[in-house]
Amino acid sequence: MKFDVKMMRDLLAIKDAGRRFLDQYEDLVVREFKENPCTAEEDFQKTVLFEAVMYMTSLCDVVDYMGGNIELEGILGWDQEGNICLDGKRLPMMTELEVFAHDKHSGKNAWIRAFVGGYGTRYLVGLGRNVNPEGLRARIRSQKPAA
Repeated sequence: MKFDVKMMRDLLAIKDAGRRFLDQYEDLVVREFKENPCTAEEDFQKTVLFEAVMYMTSLCDVVDYMGGNIELEGILGWDQEGNICLDGKRLPMMTELEVFAHDKHSGKNAWIRAFVGGYGTRYLVGLGRNVNPEGLRARIRSQKPAA
């Protein structure tokens, strides 16, 4: 499957509808989720609505992510302090990136979404603590929202 202009246009339409839904209902759903007491049925409905808000927010974020352009691409390594770097530039904690590595699920090399994590020792969340990023290709997308 190829990610093309038509697919992006369709995703943007879904995102726009999702943003309208969130603008209208997100605060209400979150506020209602915290309200007590309620019946078991009301509690179930609030939980499902809260889950819908979380998924809608995630969907909008993913569409924005896919609409971003690749702004930096290079080779991963380490600096003297044990931070992960991309072409010598230190990547702060929680930096989201795509790494070209072996995907254990598909059994082949692929671009895998990851982010810099780790308390003390840094690693790429999404690849695993035991994967040394040294020498792997990586890229970072702009975080500007898709129009």
